[in-house]
Amino acid sequence: MASELLNKPGNFLIPGLYDSQYRLLVKEAVRPYEAVETVEKGPEHLSCLMLIRHKEQIHPLGLTLYFPPDRPIGPFKDSGTEYPHVGINLDTLHVIWASAKSNFTEALYNLIFAMPEVRDWIYHPKKVVPEPVCPQPSILPANNLYGFTSTELKNLDALAWSLRGWKK
Repeated sequence: MASELLNKPGNFLIPGLYDSQYRLLVKEAVRPYEAVETVEKGPEHLSCLMLIRHKEQIHPLGLTLYFPPDRPIGPFKDSGTEYPHVGINLDTLHVIWASAKSNFTEALYNLIFAMPEVRDWIYHPKKVVPEPVCPQPSILPANNLYGFTSTELKNLDALAWSLRGWKK
């Protein structure tokens, strides 16, 4: 049923995207889409490539509808090319259907096209993953096996001696 809904041209809500400092990278917006391609159906998901129209250009966008814990990771891949990827969590579909007291098609349509709280970016090239930090060099002196000077070792010995009779 979802693939039938997606095969009709319409409008799709693109979720907002923020970086780790909560700066806006992609503004939430409703964009028309022309068609879907490469529909893949699995037992817990449906994936497709949407052709989104924005500023007189067509932008491919991967879309996966999924039931947790089957959330995909990474870019949407089609014919060796990677695309931005949005996921829609279908876990609350039964609740929406029951609470809306509407038909199932209408509930599914609202979930796919209108509800921002069930969608998120799985991958977007603008969201740069921070590079792993190189380990910091030791600040301890390298001329001693334990990294302490002789004075520091004496002080540690004195501290240890004073704590020998101490009980928790």
